[in-house]
Amino acid sequence: MRNHNIHRVLAGLSLLALLLAVPRPASAYVDPGSGAMVWQILAAMGLGLVFYLRRAGEWLSRTFQSKPDQQPDAKRASDLEELGAAEAKVGVLQ
Repeated sequence: MRNHNIHRVLAGLSLLALLLAVPRPASAYVDPGSGAMVWQILAAMGLGLVFYLRRAGEWLSRTFQSKPDQQPDAKRASDLEELGAAEAKVGVLQ
């Protein structure tokens, strides 16, 4: 089923690329600055979407994959103890 969906997406992207590659007569003037601005907006939207989805995915994984045997405060306390031990080692080396 998943392989079938991948083929559909690839077929859609191929069709889109073909439609964008075929020249069509322009009936109005668009200066190059406007085209660059549109590309910049699309690129910013795409990058923003990538970062947003990554952040949402991390939040979902933290929310649904938390370990029930270890409390967040206990984990933070153990992290602080490890940090203190690492700082002590650095102090000894200096």
